[in-house]
Amino acid sequence: MANQTLHSPAKGQYQGIYLRQLPFVRMAKDQREAFLELNVKPVKTYGEACREGGRIAAIFMAWLAENPTQGYANALGHLAATFDYKTEAAEKGLWVGFFSSIGRQVAVRAGQIDAMAVQVEEERRAAALLAASRREEVAA
Repeated sequence: MANQTLHSPAKGQYQGIYLRQLPFVRMAKDQREAFLELNVKPVKTYGEACREGGRIAAIFMAWLAENPTQGYANALGHLAATFDYKTEAAEKGLWVGFFSSIGRQVAVRAGQIDAMAVQVEEERRAAALLAASRREEVAA
């Protein structure tokens, strides 16, 4: 993925695929530790790593736009778990670039939605699912 020209993905390019199928991740070798791990070419400098992290974020956001229900499956959490937060090497830029880009995109979009209304709807949906689950348990 490194040193590729960043371009907008073709519409539908990521539709219907799983997070683990994106070009910068792979299934973890030891799934007791993590679900996924990063799969990027080694970076030489912090700046290069920040750019690569931003590219990862751009692809992730494009994928999420085409698969919005995947966001409910803690996709961001699974992806965030792939970064090495303890490193002081150039690779630190991967997560700095990723979260900086995600933060900028969230900030832009935050003004376009009523976040509290979305949260209230999420809580209503979760309560309905819990109630249905309890009814199934009682019926069984």
